[in-house]
Order: sequence, then C-alpha cells, then structure tokens
Amino acid sequence: MKQKLIKKTVEVNKSINEVSNRLKSMSNDKVTVICSGNNSNEEIEAIKEFAKANNYNLALYTDNFTNYDGEVATYDDVDNASFIFIIGEIFDNPLVARRVIHAHRKGTEICAIGDLENCVTKTLSDYTCVESISEYLDNFNLDQLDENSVILFNKIESPDDFEKIKTIAGKYNSKILPVFSKSNSKGALEFVEAKSKEEMIDLITNSGLLLIFNDDILTEFNLSPNDVTTMISISPVINDTVEASEVVVPTANWLECEGSFTNAMGTTKYINPVIEAADDILTGIEIINQIQEELK
Repeated sequence: MKQKLIKKTVEVNKSINEVSNRLKSMSNDKVTVICSGNNSNEEIEAIKEFAKANNYNLALYTDNFTNYDGEVATYDDVDNASFIFIIGEIFDNPLVARRVIHAHRKGTEICAIGDLENCVTKTLSDYTCVESISEYLDNFNLDQLDENSVILFNKIESPDDFEKIKTIAGKYNSKILPVFSKSNSKGALEFVEAKSKEEMIDLITNSGLLLIFNDDILTEFNLSPNDVTTMISISPVINDTVEASEVVVPTANWLECEGSFTNAMGTTKYINPVIEAADDILTGIEIINQIQEELK
C-alpha cells in the first residue's frame, strides 16, 4: 500500500508548541510515549531519554517478541536448511520468503502452522491451521527438526511463546529466526523492553495523553479513536492514528535522515540521507529536542 506523506500540511513550529502545551497540562504519569521498530536506533535512544527525563511512561510493541541475544539463523542458513518449520505467514517479509522459496526449489521440506486458512506459505508447505499457536507449541512434536533445521516465526500469541520456541530449538539443536514486522524492531529491543499486546492495550486505553512516534496503534491493536483519549502523532506519513490525532507534527522520513537500523540477525546498517528534506521539516530527534526545550 502506498503511503501518503503529510509534509506541508502542518505548520511544524506551531505544532511543536501545541505539543509542549498539551504535555505541560497533563500529569506526567498519565503521559505515554510510544516508539516502534519504524524508528531508527538513534531516534529510539532519544525517545527513551526524553521519556525518562520527564517521567513519562515508555511503550514499545514488537509483535510479542522479546529481546534475544542468542545465535540466530542467517539467510544462508535458511537457504541451505534441510528442514524449515514456519510459524505464521512468512511471505509478509519478502527477503525471508525469497530464501524459503530457494530452499523449497532445492528440495527442502517445509512445514508450517498458523491461524489463517488461506496464506501464501501454504502453497510451499505442509500447512496446519491451528486455533491456538500457543497450545500447539505446548504439545510440540516434530522429529524432522535437527541441527540443520531452521525455525522461522513472525506470529506468536504472547512472549511466553517466544520462550517455548527457544526451548524447542534447544531440544532439537535447531536455529531460530524471528521475523519482525517492522524494520528496526530488533534495534529497538536493545534500548527498550517490549510490552505484550495486552499490556500495550491496557496502557493505551488508560493513559491521558499518547505521544506516538511514527506508529499506527489504532490499526496495530484494532482500536477505534473512541478507545483512547488524546493522541499526538509525530510521523512522516498519514495513517489511521495520524488522522485521529489532535496534534500532528510531520517529520523527515528515513530517506531524508541519517541513522542506523538493526535486522533480526543483529547486523546494524548505517544509512545517509538520499534526498533533501524540505526546509521546514525536522528529524525526529530535532523535534524531541525542541519539545524538551519548550518544556523547561
């Protein structure tokens, strides 16, 4: 889906001033700052420090995944695996899906589970649609797994499922590869402890003000604007959350900023701007710094 930029639809300095005024009028413990894997490592670090300096709640959601510092499978491991076990719809990630297709063409056996009757992964695998991924993992028994196997997953129901997958991988000496829905979720987890879906919804619906950095919480958690109170969005693109926000601050997108992103394998890539941002558009970090100055 093509994203629509929100540049030049808002006066940036006026919006930042409005954000500061809204924050000043709200008790600090009722403010929740939300970041995501859409933010660069540098932005995540700045957001974290901003929330800490003002005693705001800080929230990060990474598909119920938690941080994992153990060894993960590489794309080459996927390409050369003797057996691949998939949890979820792996074709949501083209880079990983491409490696799965390569392996399939070479004769690799692929088994998958998920909660969707119809998915692309089903065309390449022995697919089982389950009512509960968590319950399936509780009764897991798949003898095809071994040291040359890879477990790929982008769909789990709770952080406990991540622990179950790690236990299964340890039992069979298989490698795992968590597949995040956002490009820098792994990087974000290095700075902020993620919350579960239930914890996020509870925090979102009970906060007095949400300061959201480049995320779409309404779509992510299937919420309506009536489920939340005041939302302020700092984002380069229009989404459902931005459209329902009371204040919007447009920010430069990743093509216009320098920064770094960390993939699921822990490899960090640094990028430089490839196009120049408009004169009145600030980076996320510049916006944070300007808000902080006005809060003094």
